Amino acid sequence: PIVFCGINGEAAQIWQLEGNYTGLWESPSIAETVRLIQPLFPNTKNLFIINDYSASGRAWYKDAQEALREFGGTFTIRHNGNVPYTELLKSLETLPPDTVILCGGYSSDSDGIYFSQTDFQRLLSSHTNIPIFGLLGTSIGLGQVGGKYVDPYAQGMLAGKMARAVLEGKKASQIPLLRDSSDYNRWIFDAAVMQKLSLNEKLLPPDATF
Repeated sequence: PIVFCGINGEAAQIWQLEGNYTGLWESPSIAETVRLIQPLFPNTKNLFIINDYSASGRAWYKDAQEALREFGGTFTIRHNGNVPYTELLKSLETLPPDTVILCGGYSSDSDGIYFSQTDFQRLLSSHTNIPIFGLLGTSIGLGQVGGKYVDPYAQGMLAGKMARAVLEGKKASQIPLLRDSSDYNRWIFDAAVMQKLSLNEKLLPPDATF
């Protein structure tokens, strides 16, 4: 039996497990985070979306395109291209001042250069003063304002409960797959960045944490 978590999009390999599996998909809260950008930065006209072009990154890209359809008349939406990271950083320096950045998963550039989330977020923050919102819980505390983040710890706990049920004798195939785990994502914000940008904490969701 196999229990999985943290999968983006449709992973064809799953269907080769012949039913002896369960688990949960990673569901980024893209639309919810963008809806919060509007009251915090009411003059925003442009959204710049960042993700890499790995298999996981392409799944994030697809999720973003679907989630952002409702904002097509509100923002001009651009995605970074599949380029070397140096070109990506240069493009940040030319973004209009009425832009907000939304950063998804990014672990490698078009040349295959690998980045940890820590290193990549620090690079972004050092190359722009444009507000950055995030979707991955491992990115907070590195210059991002905040957002509704995928919580890897919550995913791990859910997968752990599924695995325990299997160890106690339940068949993996009898445990429902969790396609949408967004209910387990968390609103998290960086108090120092909020203060630096003079943002009103009263505009945040009531369950927001710092």
